[in-house]
Amino acid sequence: MTLVKNEAILKSWQSASNNVKQAIFDASEKTGVNFSYLMSKAEQESSFNPKAQAKSSSATGLFQFIDSTWLEAVKNYGDDYGLGQYASAISKSDSGKLTVADDKTKNEILALRQDPYYSSIMAAEYTKSNEKILSAHTDRKISETDLYMAHFLGAGGASKFLSALSQNETQSAAQILPAAARANKAVFYTSSGAEKTVKEVYDDFAQKFDNDIGTLFAQNVSSKRNAISYDKFNMLYKSLDDYSKAMNEGNSSVNPTKVDRIDALSEQTNTLKTLRTNNFLLAQIMNGLTDDLA
Repeated sequence: MTLVKNEAILKSWQSASNNVKQAIFDASEKTGVNFSYLMSKAEQESSFNPKAQAKSSSATGLFQFIDSTWLEAVKNYGDDYGLGQYASAISKSDSGKLTVADDKTKNEILALRQDPYYSSIMAAEYTKSNEKILSAHTDRKISETDLYMAHFLGAGGASKFLSALSQNETQSAAQILPAAARANKAVFYTSSGAEKTVKEVYDDFAQKFDNDIGTLFAQNVSSKRNAISYDKFNMLYKSLDDYSKAMNEGNSSVNPTKVDRIDALSEQTNTLKTLRTNNFLLAQIMNGLTDDLA
């Protein structure tokens, strides 16, 4: 994962409103689910629009919950987040279908999908549940891309997909999950209609979710400030400048071992310049959250 890619992702996050960023931050803090993952997921699902409504399904809100999945989320986790009255109003029939007897109450529950906070909380709780299932059924460290696969394919489908990826990454993804492939042709097939391999499908998702911004964000949160070491950057930059001037002037007092380090020092300095850019962007993403970090 490159710093340049981090920068591109952070820039794309600037379109999120402070209200949305705050909701996702709060959900991350309360559940322990990576802020970076939730931000990427919200961008992928709704472009950070809390009112987003799918044209072809009941999917609604920041994380595009369909009716049945939202009812299940509120039933399972609502009591932990002040929605106990709504959770108790949801019942399960003998066939396993979740229902709400009162239409007004049902509409109120479904409308909560457009609340960024509750949508973020439920998305985070589902993520935790999926991570447990994937960990139990796959022999791998679960990544953010794996978690989104579980969201996209269901935990069972993702477990099957990831197992296939581990066994033979060149096999057809559509052959592994034919129903999912029929419903999501753009994901499982190329523009020319050829079947994508499991690795190709996975890599497409990894482009959106495989990043180390979560680590960068954690550094900021742990220090409660914009915390990439500017002092270190300035020290390295000054050292490089001093060494370069000394060489240009033919200063024989310059330690040869220090001169030998100039190339390495220059690379570190360029890296830190990029880190400063990324950290400035992250500070903008975190704007409005500083009270919570103080």
